[in-house]
Amino acid sequence: PASLATGFWSRIFAKVVSAVTKGNFQHCEIWIDSPASMAYCFSSALAQGGTRYILRDVRGWSAITIPNTATVTRSDVYAAINLALKATNEPYDLFGLLGFVLPIRTHVPGDAFCSAADIQYLKEMKLAPKCPPWMFSPNDLLKWCVKTWGVQPQIVV
Repeated sequence: PASLATGFWSRIFAKVVSAVTKGNFQHCEIWIDSPASMAYCFSSALAQGGTRYILRDVRGWSAITIPNTATVTRSDVYAAINLALKATNEPYDLFGLLGFVLPIRTHVPGDAFCSAADIQYLKEMKLAPKCPPWMFSPNDLLKWCVKTWGVQPQIVV
């Protein structure tokens, strides 16, 4: 599986994920708002071997701003960050992601692909869809955010 994460196979895999999930995105991340172009990001990536919480340069990325709602408390945000820290280094759920490509929907409990990890993070803040996280591709998560919050992706500059 690690060989899928680099070079030629990575680009092919990304194109297949985008095509099968009917959208422009093959990966997504959640990050804590930051005034600069650097942000702490939470997601899961095959190239990094699974779930991670790292500081990244987000310039040029498409971003959706989650509206600041009264339902999100400081303790919800701390719980989400704590989840991100605890989940770091959990394995990538390649079977879960392949469930979007193959006719069988399955996943490995405890593992996560990007959108599943992001939904777990959103659940800690009581902002996630009410379904199993592994049922959402990156494009499904985007569609849910647009429908729920009425926001469109913007490019980070």
